[in-house]
Amino acid sequence: MDNNFKEMLSDRFGMFVHYGAYSTLGGRYKGEEIWGLGEWIQRRAEIRIADYEEYAVKKFAPAPDFAKNLVNRAKAAGVRYIVLTSKHHDGFCLFNSKVSDYNIYKYTGRDLCRELADACREEGLGLGFYYSHTLDWHEKNAAGNYEVAHSDKNIRNRNYWDYPDDNIDFGQYFRDKCLPQVRELLTNYGDLKLIWFDYPHDITYEESLELRELVKSIQPNCLINSRIGHGLQDYNSLGDNGLPSTPRGVPTECLITLNHTWGYKSDDHDWKSPEDIIGVLCRTLAADSTLLLNVGPYGNGYLTPETEAILSAVGEWTSRNREAIYGGISGNPFKSVFSWGEVARRGSDLFLYVRKPVEKLSLSGVLEAPISAELIGYGAVDFSFENETVTVNCPSTPLTVPVYKLRFGGEPKISDALAIDSTKDSLSAAFASVAEKVNIDGTAKPIHYEYNVYAPDFGKNGLTLNRIESTNFWVSSEQVLTWSVSFGEAGDYGAEIVCTMPSYETVCGDPELAGAYTLSVGDMKNPVCEGIKYTYNISSTGDFNKRFVKDAGIFRIDEPKKLRVTLSKECDELGIAVMEVRLKKL
Repeated sequence: MDNNFKEMLSDRFGMFVHYGAYSTLGGRYKGEEIWGLGEWIQRRAEIRIADYEEYAVKKFAPAPDFAKNLVNRAKAAGVRYIVLTSKHHDGFCLFNSKVSDYNIYKYTGRDLCRELADACREEGLGLGFYYSHTLDWHEKNAAGNYEVAHSDKNIRNRNYWDYPDDNIDFGQYFRDKCLPQVRELLTNYGDLKLIWFDYPHDITYEESLELRELVKSIQPNCLINSRIGHGLQDYNSLGDNGLPSTPRGVPTECLITLNHTWGYKSDDHDWKSPEDIIGVLCRTLAADSTLLLNVGPYGNGYLTPETEAILSAVGEWTSRNREAIYGGISGNPFKSVFSWGEVARRGSDLFLYVRKPVEKLSLSGVLEAPISAELIGYGAVDFSFENETVTVNCPSTPLTVPVYKLRFGGEPKISDALAIDSTKDSLSAAFASVAEKVNIDGTAKPIHYEYNVYAPDFGKNGLTLNRIESTNFWVSSEQVLTWSVSFGEAGDYGAEIVCTMPSYETVCGDPELAGAYTLSVGDMKNPVCEGIKYTYNISSTGDFNKRFVKDAGIFRIDEPKKLRVTLSKECDELGIAVMEVRLKKL
């Protein structure tokens, strides 16, 4: 793994700041609420450039202390670096650009990127800039017309209301505005931790490569996210509000909003709770990922009261649990996810982040006893160790998302087997193998990830995993998902299949229309019900986080034993996007 991303992993927690002229409008135009994201208001309402300048740009007036206030709030929350939208899709720059006078310096005499850079360095925070490298609604020749992969749908995100002529020259915009402005950002504001490109849209491989080479020629240590396009990134950014469940084996970043929008929107009051955000941070730690938590300031640059309250509560948690967040956390070492919360490791310690209150925590598959157990911020707690299982007695506590630390004499020794017990019931697709139905035992092998829709050989591996850890390209009925599972107790186990929302990037069938599937546990077989048993959402925003649950009946395990669990399909068609198989002792 790149040493620069290792440093980013050590920091773990960044703040995304969506701020610009659109923040002044707050999602409303001429007295009406405009559907969609706050920062997309010019596109959603098809506001002409002249009107956008009059209603948004000329009224954009950041407070004199906007940068210092933002940095202080971020630092108090435990944030280690800030990423500011230097230019969003509206094309208006928050820096003094010599390339285009459509920038804040022309209208106010200020350079917000400079102000934030100075404030970050004064407080010891890292700095990154977001830059919309293909979409720019101020430019006729910016990108925005393309056909979605694996779909007949055409997306038009360019400014067709001011520039109806579709005969555009993207190369002109790319050469004359994008590349020189990126050079300005990399040259004029000191060392950047990262540059965050957005929306590759219809950029070519050669253009993405030229952009990457420009960044690295000026700042070799500046990291580049995956939205540069064509797999030319240093690390992978998940989809908006997408949450991982397991370590992915590649550098990964999660970007999460506090409500439903990124830029400020006055009518969006559906805020996540502080407990939700803390839970998201724990989830990213367990998945060995970084969290980029978004805020959308008012037009004056100050944060909403709801945002400040959330950040304050998060800051209390990060301050108390510092040792379980920063510096060398390596993610969940178990081949399982947990119903009560998350697990991560650092050195000789395991950290247990408890999002659902329980009286006891049981960890199966631990091969040696820990030396001690403590509740961080509380003190030592009782625990026992028997049959490769650590059981921790959890005291009643008012702490939000309590964190337990198990200390071992050396690196914790964890079994490679998947263990099923009363607290650990999920078989994640990320821990499955893919096999041929005719010879499961002999052909099982790890499932590949498919990350990038731009790659010409996308789908070459058949049944794979996509970037949100659900199955991808499951077409052949000869391929099956398989797990080797140790059942720790005899009894009846209820089975469910958890699927996620398909999209053009997941390349999976509709979970409500999927064909016949069979779940096998050893020699026992149950059909998977075609209908949806129930749905739920692991986060209040983002289709990536919607889950569909199918019933797969009951399996009787007569004694503790190791068995093979297999999910197969009967038809050669696009398969459901499987996230996990649940086997819960009844």
